Amino acid sequence: MEPESCLPYDGKALLFREFVSNNTLDELHRQVVWQEESIQMFGKVHKVPRLTAYYGEVGYKYSGVWHPPAEMPPILQCYLEQLHAVTEFRFNSVLCNYYRDGHDGMGFHRDNEPEMDTSCIASVSLGERRRFRMKHLTTKESVSLMLGRGDLLLMLYCQDHWEHAIPKTKKVCGERVNLTFRRIR
Repeated sequence: MEPESCLPYDGKALLFREFVSNNTLDELHRQVVWQEESIQMFGKVHKVPRLTAYYGEVGYKYSGVWHPPAEMPPILQCYLEQLHAVTEFRFNSVLCNYYRDGHDGMGFHRDNEPEMDTSCIASVSLGERRRFRMKHLTTKESVSLMLGRGDLLLMLYCQDHWEHAIPKTKKVCGERVNLTFRRIR
């Protein structure tokens, strides 16, 4: 399976179409415990516009929300083994995001918390294809990809130069799950 290169400079984003079976979405829902989270921004509490779950050897904190260590369900362990076979990178955690429809999304951000190894982040997308945007921090150049249906996006050395987002959409669209595999120190 030959990946598609998606960035012109400052890091690599390699796209592997249909890396995993999109038919595993139901099994993923049976094994993952989804949570509705709230975060505090500018003194106000807001519900996060998606459901999340975290599994990993070590705990992880982002946006002020602490996620304790938790053993990965078998389906996530299977994906982890597939990723290791392709990347030879040792991921030890996964942040799961469930976008129920077009009203759920995620604004521009970087996965660059101090405890995270940002050299390689693997993003597996299941369900309906949704627009995934990357924007260069300096030049503001933008790259747009449609991800879903088992696609794998490997982000190599991107977090220092690019931010990314899943914009909300008014188009009618089905569910999408994103699994972001990382190495937490």
